[in-house]
Amino acid sequence: MSPAPSLPSAHEEAESLLISLQEHLATTSPSTDSPLPLVSVIKQVQRLASSSIVHAKAQTAEVRIGMDKRGLELMGLEYEKRRLVSEIQRCEEFE
Repeated sequence: MSPAPSLPSAHEEAESLLISLQEHLATTSPSTDSPLPLVSVIKQVQRLASSSIVHAKAQTAEVRIGMDKRGLELMGLEYEKRRLVSEIQRCEEFE
């Protein structure tokens, strides 16, 4: 399986396919031409959209993992801060 295209290039390719499809539809009548070329263009656009979605979901999952990691680090630091503040208060009360 080939790697997913980057989002901008996939978007640009899908747009060019759609433009060519619109031009084809504007210049031909549906009753005289076979719909097979149109179906193949639509399938290409769908494949590009699908691969772009998979790529975007993978990027989102990667970012989400990083955010979760940072959140856990922050929670650990907040716990450590509360513990140290509590220790300082106990030391001040001891004097």
